[in-house]
Amino acid sequence: MRTRRALGFALGCLLTRCAVEPADLIYVGSDAEATEDVGPDDVGAALDAGGARDAGAPTDRGVTDVPREAAVVDAGLRDAGLRDAVATDLGRDVPTVDSGARDTGVRDTGAFDTGVRDTGPLDTGPAYDPCATSAVIDLNAMGTLAGETTSYTGSNASTGRSAPLRPACGSASSIGHQVAFRYVPRAGVRLRVSTDNAGTAVNLDTVVWAQAACASLPSGNSGLGCDDDSGNDPRGFSSVFTTSAAVTAGTPVYIIVAGYDGASTTTPTGAFALTVTEVYPGMTGAACDPREVTPAPCVAALRCVPTGTSTTVGTCLADGTAGARCRSAGLACDAGLTCSGAVTSTASRCRATVAVGGACDPAGAANVCAAGSHCITASGASTCVAEGTAGGRCRSTGMACDATLVCSGAVSSTSSRCRGTIAVGAACDAAGTGDPCVTGSTCLTVAGNTTCVADGTANGRCRASGVACDAGLGCTGTQTATASRCVMAVAVGGACPTGSICVAGSTCLSAVCVADGSLNGRCRASGMACDAGLGCNGTQTATASRCVMAVPVGGACTAASVCASGSRCLASGGGMICVADGGAGNFCRADAPRCNTSLTCSSAYTNEGWCLSTVASGATCDWTGRSTLCPTGEGCVATSATAGSCARAQAEAEDNNPINPPMTTSTTGAAFTGSITAGDRDCFGLTVPAGASIYAQVQLPMAPGCPIGGADPVITLYRLAASGTGSSTVTSQDDSDGFGLCPMLNPTVQTNARNVSAGSYAVCVTGLRSTTTVPDYLLSFGYYR
Repeated sequence: MRTRRALGFALGCLLTRCAVEPADLIYVGSDAEATEDVGPDDVGAALDAGGARDAGAPTDRGVTDVPREAAVVDAGLRDAGLRDAVATDLGRDVPTVDSGARDTGVRDTGAFDTGVRDTGPLDTGPAYDPCATSAVIDLNAMGTLAGETTSYTGSNASTGRSAPLRPACGSASSIGHQVAFRYVPRAGVRLRVSTDNAGTAVNLDTVVWAQAACASLPSGNSGLGCDDDSGNDPRGFSSVFTTSAAVTAGTPVYIIVAGYDGASTTTPTGAFALTVTEVYPGMTGAACDPREVTPAPCVAALRCVPTGTSTTVGTCLADGTAGARCRSAGLACDAGLTCSGAVTSTASRCRATVAVGGACDPAGAANVCAAGSHCITASGASTCVAEGTAGGRCRSTGMACDATLVCSGAVSSTSSRCRGTIAVGAACDAAGTGDPCVTGSTCLTVAGNTTCVADGTANGRCRASGVACDAGLGCTGTQTATASRCVMAVAVGGACPTGSICVAGSTCLSAVCVADGSLNGRCRASGMACDAGLGCNGTQTATASRCVMAVPVGGACTAASVCASGSRCLASGGGMICVADGGAGNFCRADAPRCNTSLTCSSAYTNEGWCLSTVASGATCDWTGRSTLCPTGEGCVATSATAGSCARAQAEAEDNNPINPPMTTSTTGAAFTGSITAGDRDCFGLTVPAGASIYAQVQLPMAPGCPIGGADPVITLYRLAASGTGSSTVTSQDDSDGFGLCPMLNPTVQTNARNVSAGSYAVCVTGLRSTTTVPDYLLSFGYYR
């Protein structure tokens, strides 16, 4: 914009001898040595006639070097020297060419113009008013009327970028190039306004709205309607809308066509074809717009039914008539018509009815099969076939198919078909597209032949329920799987290569069928795991379990040995022997009675615990809990690596929450009873010599064996600071190394409690979490060297 104004100004000054600002001119000549003039303006030199080159004129920054001429335009010969610096020779040379000498003057050396750069807003062209009388286009006078539609083809390319009128939709800052139209309706109807017409440029992005007056709408006022980008391809950025209410006949309506200037793939200016249609409620068969709701596009009792999949084009039709929606109550469709879907569905349509055996449209767009039949396509032809008959859909209620026919799938499936059955041994189609095999048989390919094979027979599918296979056969895989097969079963002792199956009750081991429960066979999953004299070397139900020779009670054993049922391998007399469960110092039995008479099992769990004998008060005891049990109210205080003495438990005294100093300090060990509330902690002191190993155990007198679901105490051992106060260090902790949930700080297991340094320690009891309570506990602790 600035370049075009400067050029025009320079050309005018050649004829009017006006002063020229160098900063407004651009040099466009072809002098080989010419550079930017930076001195004062030429103030009176005559036209070039071949004389010397200007010796001090500043560099021209406009269109041309314009010395101020003292006379009229040069009418002599055309200058054959330097090329004139103006864009066009304004002298209209006659009749011969100027043959003057080339200007060889001194080159301008003035300073370069370093004025402040213009930082003002973008020049958007001269202001314009689309509502000016001369600007508003009279659509009734300038447009072409055809039926109820007035058409006009124009362009907004010559309008300004600014947006004097506030758009009724879209962003005001990005909408400009506005053209206003005045339209006077002929009737009190709604108007359909559109630029989605053949004359609109494909890449033109229009925003179109209608309003009662040609003035900017107040904020929040949407006028009579507005649209941006509702056009159809290829003009997806065009505009289509219908006024929100009926207009008044004879009262002007103003329609604004503007361009959107915010996208990189479209243009805001260009040619457009505007149409305005006066929309009357349609009679039967009239074209309508399904998007219109209020007022209705069709007369009362008619509905605008979309054409095909279109969302913008439809026809006014009465429900129940051909092509219309089905009636939701009463007779769905008129005689000779059938509803193509659920009567309450907006997609339902009344179509021509085709009788059974007649040609039909599978899509249901042209016609519909009579009730109780469906359009089935087979061998390239579509025919109405009755449900339950050969080739028809299976009935969803009652007998799925007629006699001698079977349903090829779920009766509720639209793909189900009633087929004729194929007898066992007859050829069949493994893909399932043909008739199915009779019930109880499956179409299988065996030895290259595809036939119906009875389930449960050799090479047939395993029966899904009952006996999987006939006698002498075994099922490979899961009985209910479609890939399962009945194959010849290998007898016990027979070779069982990959893919074969052993007879029931045996397992293929090392390529030989071995009876379960027998020597080296798999343990039976239920009942007696192994035969007499044998023992299961693992979990009875595990596939890796095996029955091996059992060591009798009293026999020597190793960790890998299997003792006879009811006994386990324990250390005895310097060796390992199989010891019967239930005796003093032996494992508890899995079932009641857990221990022999007068003995107590240390655990409530069937897979753990020792049978303990109760000793007298103050007597020697086994602190590891494997053989003895102190009397009620006493705990075993360790005195050696294997033994201790029963000591009467003292009651804890609050406040014993601090770790350092603890409630009391012992030099030999002690036993305490107490309880833990939420967030509570009970700490007891113990002073030991160097090299000592510290032991501690918590028992629950009210719940022997600490069963799951009860209290869950925790023991923590702290090494105390020498000062007797302040920080402490966690040395070791135990949650459930005793029986059940009971903790046992065992120096043979927790190395931090073994061979400790001399000094003071605290043994603390807490619940597993800060919110856990331990209502009744017995703590015993001590040390040995």
